[in-house]
Amino acid sequence: MLIRLKKMLSVTVVDGQELPAMDLSGTSDPYVKLYLMPEKKKKFQTQVHRKTLNPVFNETFVFKVPYNELPSKTLLFSIYDFDRFGKNDQIGQLQVPLNSVDLGEVVRQTRCIQPPPLTMVRIGQPAGLFVFPRSLSHGRSSITTCSETPSTGQLSMKTTEIAFVCFASIAEFMDYFSLQENRLGEVCLALRYVPNKSKLNVVVMEAKNLKKMDVIGLSDPYVKIYLMMGNKRLEKKKTTIKMKTLNPYYNESFGFEVSPEKLQRVHLVITVMDYDRVGSNDAIGRVHIGPNSSGLGLRHWMDMINSPRRSTAQWHVLEPLKED
Repeated sequence: MLIRLKKMLSVTVVDGQELPAMDLSGTSDPYVKLYLMPEKKKKFQTQVHRKTLNPVFNETFVFKVPYNELPSKTLLFSIYDFDRFGKNDQIGQLQVPLNSVDLGEVVRQTRCIQPPPLTMVRIGQPAGLFVFPRSLSHGRSSITTCSETPSTGQLSMKTTEIAFVCFASIAEFMDYFSLQENRLGEVCLALRYVPNKSKLNVVVMEAKNLKKMDVIGLSDPYVKIYLMMGNKRLEKKKTTIKMKTLNPYYNESFGFEVSPEKLQRVHLVITVMDYDRVGSNDAIGRVHIGPNSSGLGLRHWMDMINSPRRSTAQWHVLEPLKED
């Protein structure tokens, strides 16, 4: 940040470095809100920078405030991760009391941001509290356990490492745990729809942890993409075959002609197959994506529709099927 004073307070947000990854892709979409406290009404906001942990802003904002009031003010920088479909998550914040800054000259400072305020979730009575960050993500994290000592009434706190999984909806929760006992693997797909060209683009990016289909403990996977209307197959595409792997990488793109009027009546069926050069090919698992799907299948489709001309990627857990 850069601070100047010339009968007004000029603040430049220069950049951010090594921000926490808030998205499943391992990146964030950061932006900064500036407040001149305690009057939180006076605020500015930077542009959103997509898919980066080291954003360069170089944006300047001017607060009109009498000089003699500055020592009682505090600059609050709140860093957020933009989410086009849900609530933006706070990454962290930084407070700069202006009575600690030499306002007679240009000041350039780099400071570490602090974690966002904690949210306390009460677990039973009167055992205590679990304190979680406001923004939770899949993986290992720390929580603070607060417990009251019965004899003294004093509050003790300790930090514990746990692993947890977060879900955006009950449907996603049910989808995930209903498939845990017989996991078939996951496939990562990117969808993009361009309305003015009536073009639906599907990118098969990769798959991971696929079921072992061969006696040697591997598979020869490829992916079939069906464009469906009801039970009718309108069009079929397929990727190349990746030999002897349970974690194939494809990055192969396929296009379908779909008018905006037809978009709400079609859906995609993605089937991961195991190639067999001697007998018939076996289906490993399947994913349904469309307006009548549930869980991640529906969410990914709606993400695509709500973000025209923009690619949206998502991992999908494969579901079992009898035969393709």
